[in-house]
Amino acid sequence: MQILIETIADVKEEELEKKPDYITEKRWEKIQSLRAVEDKKRSLAAGRLLARMCKELAVENPVYQDGEKGKPYTKNCPDIAFNLSHSGEYVTLAYHPKSAEVGIDIQKIRKLSEGIQKRILHPKEITENSFYDMSEEEKNFFQNRIWAIKESYVKMTGEGLSHDFRNIYADIKNGIITDESGRSAMFFEPDAPQGYVIAVAEEKHE
Repeated sequence: MQILIETIADVKEEELEKKPDYITEKRWEKIQSLRAVEDKKRSLAAGRLLARMCKELAVENPVYQDGEKGKPYTKNCPDIAFNLSHSGEYVTLAYHPKSAEVGIDIQKIRKLSEGIQKRILHPKEITENSFYDMSEEEKNFFQNRIWAIKESYVKMTGEGLSHDFRNIYADIKNGIITDESGRSAMFFEPDAPQGYVIAVAEEKHE
């Protein structure tokens, strides 16, 4: 498993005016369709990360295609599993060269609304982590952390936010996440930039 990260601060606006060689036509069309400069920079930074991944794996002229659930893969090199995420100033990419499904999520730590809070935590996460004994600051950090872990999981499965997070259980102590169907994955939390959390979910091997 490899984790790559880019900051949009390194993307110059002039780079948005002419397609770089490492950006695919499809991504360039997406970049041009976006209105906000920061969104354009995030998309171009994602393209940079994909180019770095392909260079590291010696993949030439990659062809990206969306899978059955909309999750992209490299059509001409299907053994590579990868996933992208962005938040605030950063874009991240996780990839695995041996076809294990992966998901990654980066979150800029923020105050979550009460409605979101109620839709995040599984009952066991509350009791096992003494949630109600935490300070407000600790609760907020914990919930952002859980959100990133579960987001990485549903990105790994390709289900996205259609999955009810309350039915997904993150075993923080053992780094295992399980949903109501019994499907499970390993997760870990790489070092993140100040003010952010990152989580990566990887399909378990039998």
